[in-house]
Amino acid sequence: MALNFNAAPYYDNFDEMKEFYKILFKPGYAVQTRELNQLQSIIQKQIEVTGKWLFKDGAMILGGETSIDTNAQYVTFPLGTNVGILSGLVLTGEDSGVTAQVIHTEVASGEDLPTIFIKYTNSGTNTETKTFANSEIL
Repeated sequence: MALNFNAAPYYDNFDEMKEFYKILFKPGYAVQTRELNQLQSIIQKQIEVTGKWLFKDGAMILGGETSIDTNAQYVTFPLGTNVGILSGLVLTGEDSGVTAQVIHTEVASGEDLPTIFIKYTNSGTNTETKTFANSEIL
């Protein structure tokens, strides 16, 4: 249901066809609700028009490309684990000796467990192990 802003208590009768870009105020008189609401409507319309001009539908935005790191892995933790404190750390597997840099953390959400996203930086102590073992202490 759309609200009618040109009725009580707003009285915003902004009409873009009138091409008003400024509202002037009389010194010594109180500002009215209608004037403040019309100011907001004018500014909102100017931002909308500028945005549509700057960002044409389907136009490429520099620096806005997507990327994916196919070498990143993830490790989940039991519920209640504060994975936020691990951000940026280098973790080492207690048994394997494998090391990995934490590149991102996600707290538990719904059915998802706390998760860290990592990039392995060094193979294990036997130089053949490439990943952490299941249930390995980090």
